[in-house]
Amino acid sequence: MCKLNYYLGPWQWRTDDTGSYWVAPKGVVGLVDLRPLAACGATVSHEYNFGFFASEDTLDSSYISLGTDLEALLTIVQRDAWYQTLGLPSITGHKLLDVFTKTLTLRPDPEQNRRVQGLRPGQDRRYKLTLAGQTVWQRQFAGLTDPAWPMLKPALHADFRKNFEIDQASLIGDAEAHRRLLTDWMGKYGIADWQELVPVDLLKDVEGPLPKHTTTGDTFVDTTAVELAAHTATGPNGGGSWTEVNGDWEIWTANDCSRRNYVGGGVPCARYDVNLSSDDHYAQIDVAALYHVNATFGAAVRLDTGGAIDCYICCARSRVAPDGLRELVKYVAGTPTVLSSDTVSEAVTFVMKTSADGSTIKGYVDGAEIFSETDATLSGDLRCGLINNSGVDNRGGTLDNFVAADLGAPAATTPNCNLLALLGVA
Repeated sequence: MCKLNYYLGPWQWRTDDTGSYWVAPKGVVGLVDLRPLAACGATVSHEYNFGFFASEDTLDSSYISLGTDLEALLTIVQRDAWYQTLGLPSITGHKLLDVFTKTLTLRPDPEQNRRVQGLRPGQDRRYKLTLAGQTVWQRQFAGLTDPAWPMLKPALHADFRKNFEIDQASLIGDAEAHRRLLTDWMGKYGIADWQELVPVDLLKDVEGPLPKHTTTGDTFVDTTAVELAAHTATGPNGGGSWTEVNGDWEIWTANDCSRRNYVGGGVPCARYDVNLSSDDHYAQIDVAALYHVNATFGAAVRLDTGGAIDCYICCARSRVAPDGLRELVKYVAGTPTVLSSDTVSEAVTFVMKTSADGSTIKGYVDGAEIFSETDATLSGDLRCGLINNSGVDNRGGTLDNFVAADLGAPAATTPNCNLLALLGVA
């Protein structure tokens, strides 16, 4: 990694021809969002609007300079500024990387009142911290004896409670996702007793773990102009249904899907109402056609089940030829934060994929990894979906061959006509 400048400071609110969103300062090539949930969903400056930024440029005085070496000792002034800004007690350790990683593992905010909740290990049971596309720190999670377990446990309990309550109110005939989630967590965290993963007051109502259900999808074969909400998913991994969270969606040309010509507020989003068994999962979609400049397309992971647009998405944003903008975006309450982006020559059709593995969020195009960032804001959500937004009275484009699956699951079955390789699944 080339020499970078490290800073603690505010996110910037930007409005341009693609819309309004939170973004890192110019020159930043790596970041970790330290904001609590409410600050991520705000559209105005928030009291706790802070991130950790790795920049190729020198930032202005509104940013706290933390030096140019992750292994260097922080000065007393730098450490005090870190603790005061993030509302932290003193942390054992004096190097920047030590203070940073201990903030994210030993001193997180499980309720996300003042700062972000803690990092989560991935399916390989390892914590990872990624900056500028490179893993700069990692360690094995040690189960119930891990020093981070006392802070991780209440966050897992909150995620379990959320899924238990969703299952009890289920309208899709699946009231057992919380039990499949236990199976995933027992393997992921190396915890043999599933009761450790359940809030005490729910133990009497939970029967124990069930085998995982890992793959689902839709090839969108149906009658032209059928509302997506009235469509039953087709293909070898089909059978599920869709909720049009925002916007008006339909089957287009009998074998793909699109948002109808529509003008309205918010982010056009469709949620696939089938629960996976883990919040470590991926979703992908074929972008079959582009119709409008600044249209945004992609498959969303960890999509909120309650109707809020909370998710991660690797998306393509059509621009004036020959350039196309690709972004890794986090939505909280419909408010976007750009975690990473690049500009490339625009293809006519391509496959967009997003994955979430612990706190490692990745984006792929045609099977090739293009983004990898650390983000701990969203967790515990087991459904995926689509975003197709042109921002004008235009359908933007068409999407086809949706697939979603748990990470660590066998590769999904796809019809021969798709000729898709489902890459990146361990």
